[in-house]
Amino acid sequence: MELTKEQRTFIVEKYFQAKSFQQVIQSFQEHFPERQSPTKMTIWRNVTRYRTEGTSLNLNKGRSGRKRTGRSEENVRIVKGALTENLQISARKSGLDVTKSTFNRIITLDLKWHPYKMHAQKKRIENEANLLQGDEALVRRVMAVMRRRMQLCIERNGGHTEGNEQ
Repeated sequence: MELTKEQRTFIVEKYFQAKSFQQVIQSFQEHFPERQSPTKMTIWRNVTRYRTEGTSLNLNKGRSGRKRTGRSEENVRIVKGALTENLQISARKSGLDVTKSTFNRIITLDLKWHPYKMHAQKKRIENEANLLQGDEALVRRVMAVMRRRMQLCIERNGGHTEGNEQ
């Protein structure tokens, strides 16, 4: 089990006072009777970490594991540039040096775009325009409303437009 902050501090302080592993172990047993006493190696690692890093806390939290480089600032900039040139670009056929899953994560998590909602909105506009070809005045009014809805959708990064029209 991992040592608490209080226990790590206790170990380092006692070692600097006593300069003896045995005395640190005895003091630890007296002060924390419910806890198994640390080994010499644990004491040495905590003291060494304190001397080199200025703390005996576990510094690996947040720094360990595989580095995630797919959603780097450079890749976000590249994907955003490609999408501003052509909104119809697909993740698989983008020609960018980014995987399909990274491309989609950048769009939704970093750019906060929701392309599927916008795509469905655009298809709905086209379908409604095709249904109403007979009456040109009606088609113009419907298209004006649809353009306004699409603009709202773009301004809200793919957010809902129902009930919020001006």
